Amino acid sequence: ESKLGSGKDMVDKLTKLVNIFNRPEFNFKNNKPHGVCKTYWENGNYAYIDVFENGTLKHRRAFNAYGKELWSQKY
Repeated sequence: ESKLGSGKDMVDKLTKLVNIFNRPEFNFKNNKPHGVCKTYWENGNYAYIDVFENGTLKHRRAFNAYGKELWSQKY
């Protein structure tokens, strides 16, 4: 309870935590990935991000160690 606080502070923190899972990238329609579902890491940085639509890979983006997009490929 000490980390969460108490009363309204605790309710606000827990509400924010639960709302993380309401983001579009966590939407699985008919148990198929939809939105940003796969990320690949290298040395603690994004290397690739895959975007799915109804279970089908639609877009892949690659990044350098500084977060700059290197390339983008649509499928």
